Amino acid sequence: MNDLTFTQDFHISAREQTAHKAALAKAEGDLLIIAAHRRLGFNTNTDEDGFPHYVWEMADVARDLAKMSVRQLVPASWQPFFESLCHMARNIDEAAWTFFFGGAVKDEEELMHEERECQRYGEY
Repeated sequence: MNDLTFTQDFHISAREQTAHKAALAKAEGDLLIIAAHRRLGFNTNTDEDGFPHYVWEMADVARDLAKMSVRQLVPASWQPFFESLCHMARNIDEAAWTFFFGGAVKDEEELMHEERECQRYGEY
């Protein structure tokens, strides 16, 4: 490894970490907005299937956080913040969060398995 490679790798890693921090901050902002809207009675009407509209916004946050969790993009030093976001989401709607986060974790694990298989055996 030469100095140029080390510097490039360092900057790529630093950019990725910054992106992961930004993703956590975005998730926090999204959850705060969902909670505030719910307290004020906004976005609580139900869709044709009987689900409150805000749960679909929670599903987006769950998908983002599940991806970070499954792909181990949350360093140990950020884990308490990550856990606080999950706790915040459970306080908004525990059933919705449990359903969407659990499903998103499973989906991400399956996607990672497919990616490993593609790397191992080549493209399908």
